[in-house]
Amino acid sequence: MSATLSILLIEDDFVDQIAFGAHVTAEKLPYVVQTAGSLAEARQLLASCVFDLVIADFHLGDGTSFELAEYFPKIPFIFATGAGDEETAVRAMRAGVRDYLIKDTDRRYLKLLAFRVNSVMGQWAVEKALRESEERYRELFENANDLIQSAGIDGSILFVNRAWREALGYSEDEVRSLSLKDLIHPSSLAHCMEMFHRVVRGDAVRNVEAMFLTRDGREIILEGNASCHFVNGKPVSTRSIFRDITAKKRAEEALTAANEELRRALAEVKQLQGILPICMYCKKIRDDHDYWQEVECYVQQRTEAEFSHSICPCCFDKWKASHAAEKSKAIGARTGSASAVGSSV
Repeated sequence: MSATLSILLIEDDFVDQIAFGAHVTAEKLPYVVQTAGSLAEARQLLASCVFDLVIADFHLGDGTSFELAEYFPKIPFIFATGAGDEETAVRAMRAGVRDYLIKDTDRRYLKLLAFRVNSVMGQWAVEKALRESEERYRELFENANDLIQSAGIDGSILFVNRAWREALGYSEDEVRSLSLKDLIHPSSLAHCMEMFHRVVRGDAVRNVEAMFLTRDGREIILEGNASCHFVNGKPVSTRSIFRDITAKKRAEEALTAANEELRRALAEVKQLQGILPICMYCKKIRDDHDYWQEVECYVQQRTEAEFSHSICPCCFDKWKASHAAEKSKAIGARTGSASAVGSSV
């Protein structure tokens, strides 16, 4: 490696310390080495300095290097342990140590030092870049307006973003115990499970629509795309990006209902546009079932019109004249009766 590395050597054997430094100098390795002779001294240096790598002897005077496990995720560690103690080295690898060296009395293990350091630092750089990339993508997903979720092959929820949590009303802690079957409305479950199995087989499903249930029981309609992540040819997780189309669907349903109502109204209006059979005397109208109805009843049943009764000027004049004639006739009848009575007297 060309860049200079800052290395902490944790070694309580003074001869091993000298041999390590001599090897670095002789091989002109690009290392700046600080040495700690105990766990206590190592803790002080780790707390106050920044190191690229730690090379630690396993057995120390005041404990073992396993007691520094809190630093394993933060700094790459290489353990140095005695011959015949490979089991300890394997256990260290499982705990997060990156590699190990088997020490021998002739210190030939130092010939492998540069190779092991380069290998560990190369792996660490790749993992660091991957972590940073994942963090950037996670930040992008977390701040997206679309609802993003990842589910395991068993249907368990692995990851959801902020928009998803806000739309369905769950906290981050609650999401960890959820599965797809907890979220999908019963009316959409069979359809969604069919789409899920298609995705796991490798099909990319687009514009799939499903009804979900929020934490408080509300129904929301989601539409989006789903795909599957494979590792070595095996499905590992599904990834879905949804949009909440609940308001859009409700508006479409309301528009459809309004159009249907308008269609029915127009159909009823059209019934009054044809020839109506009406009695020339009483003015009743014959309906489709051969019943005769008053004009008011017929029109009210087929439109939203209502009637208010009044009298037009022509009819009023006729009524007035008829009323005056009847009144005059009545007066004449009373006068004639009076005259007849007088004559008889």
